[in-house]
Amino acid sequence: MYPQITSHLPSDTVHCRLLLVTGTITAPDLSGDIWVLSHACSFPPQPFPVRNSSFKALLHLSPGENNLTLDFRPSPSPSPSPSSSYKSVFDVTYLPLLQNPPLHLAIIVAKDSPLRYDDVPGATATLESAQKKLRLAGYLWQAFTANEMYAQGLGHRTFRLDEAWLPDTLSKIDSPRRNTARITVLRSKHSAAYIRDSSRAQQNHASKDKNNLFNVALEAVRDHPEFKVQGGEKIHVAAMFLDSVWDRGKALITGHAALGCEDAGGVALAIFGSHTLFAWPSCIEEIVPAFNDPRPVDTRYCGIDAEGKTYFMAANIGIGAFLHECGHLFGCPHQPFGVMRRDYTRLHRSFSVLSPGETCHWHRHDTLRFLRHLAFTLPSDPPCTPGYISASPVPAGILITSPTPIHLIEFRTSGNEHPTSTIEPNQTSALIPYPPTDTGLTILSRSPVLTIPSTSALLPSSGTYRTPLVGTGKGNFQRILIPAPLTRLRIHSGTALDGLEFFGTSSEGVLFGTRGGGKVDFVFQPGEELRGFVVRSGAWVDAVRVRTDRRWGEWRGGVGGGEREVIVPPGCRTVAVVGEVGQWVLGLGAEYVDAGKPPPVPPR
Repeated sequence: MYPQITSHLPSDTVHCRLLLVTGTITAPDLSGDIWVLSHACSFPPQPFPVRNSSFKALLHLSPGENNLTLDFRPSPSPSPSPSSSYKSVFDVTYLPLLQNPPLHLAIIVAKDSPLRYDDVPGATATLESAQKKLRLAGYLWQAFTANEMYAQGLGHRTFRLDEAWLPDTLSKIDSPRRNTARITVLRSKHSAAYIRDSSRAQQNHASKDKNNLFNVALEAVRDHPEFKVQGGEKIHVAAMFLDSVWDRGKALITGHAALGCEDAGGVALAIFGSHTLFAWPSCIEEIVPAFNDPRPVDTRYCGIDAEGKTYFMAANIGIGAFLHECGHLFGCPHQPFGVMRRDYTRLHRSFSVLSPGETCHWHRHDTLRFLRHLAFTLPSDPPCTPGYISASPVPAGILITSPTPIHLIEFRTSGNEHPTSTIEPNQTSALIPYPPTDTGLTILSRSPVLTIPSTSALLPSSGTYRTPLVGTGKGNFQRILIPAPLTRLRIHSGTALDGLEFFGTSSEGVLFGTRGGGKVDFVFQPGEELRGFVVRSGAWVDAVRVRTDRRWGEWRGGVGGGEREVIVPPGCRTVAVVGEVGQWVLGLGAEYVDAGKPPPVPPR
């Protein structure tokens, strides 16, 4: 009859303040409560229900080693006593990863906000209450994600929250100062009426400005002195609008939008409204009651969202849908199931055994995206080797290489939102057969993601292979053959790449692009071969860096764009440069052949 945790091994090191665990009682068909007694009485004892000898519990951890007591009290039992209490001990170490970028929790208030949210008359619906509820939700997100990552074999990995030494509110029994999640209040320059304008309500189907609240939130984040983006770093913010209200006459929730973006100019931002706060728990003691509260929502005072007609479902949807937007913040697209669908309607089952059934999960493709995110880095992770993912056609298929292990390759066909198939290579290279021509590829490792809209551009023609173009601009397509042997490469550039001019033994060069800007020559040594280029690009090619089989050249051009490689695979020889050309180079790629074949003959 002793409690035993089955989801985690003892003496592990974890990185979340609340550890979500599953366990069992070593005797069948028992019910009652499991009391969690924290290390050195550093947190109030917490009960969690036991049904059919199973339990789920949240273990509160203090930084460092934790020695927790699990006290099972079967029911019916008149009072805790040696004869009605069965104890075991669980050891775990909590190590906050302060070196990782945190998720900041914020509440946005209008400049004239009444500092209240929707709830029934007599309820405490203040800014302070909202802060407590959002703080606890952040820790539930963190615990849920840590549990999912570990269950999927990806280690004790989760994001951290921005914390400070503040009066703690995770328990209703005490509120001493602990290192706890900080809730930043952002004062918008806009009025409550502006925020609540129905033309900005995301649920208003007639609205033409549904995304405006995202801009309002982004403005409030950027105006706050603590959220200044510096040194190219990205900040991560989950922000709630306090001034969301239920407009019963219009049957519309205003001041609310559920949106998330991985990069809005250096800010990864997720936004949500306060309209379901009435159902959220504000402390650990309220989690199980809130996630199992069957009362119908009184729509005279509170709005409901889709399935959220009861209190527990409103809590599921509010906490879960906000987590969905945080998924977008961390780079996750929509998925066929899981948090990034609408499976958060089952979120309550992840925290309590009172409602048996299938629980909510992060999709496998989401957790693999987290694996490569800086916010989820573990100290044991190998250092990130600089470089880029490349996908190169070869006779046997498409050769994908990366300086770090490839976590995921997604195959997408035209018209499908979700991948049609996937591969998890977990190694630095993979050779895949040629897929159908309308297939797109998304390749993830710890290096920058590589997306190829269509593999049709990679298909070989008469024994010649072509790299994907970098640069998304459209102009006049150009293809020039590289003279052999190559003696000089002249780079024409200013604030962008204007052209590349190739010289063989003749004094006349072969030009790709134009001769604008300044010019610099890269001189090839005898026998040195061109392997390709590293490119900075966006809508055009900003800069280029020559790469040979022996060395790297200097960057030439401007400073914008993201870095990509145009590199031919081993055992092949570069024979041509292709791309889109306008006033400057808009797209750049390379053609190559098997090194054992003779080079193409330039036209006379």
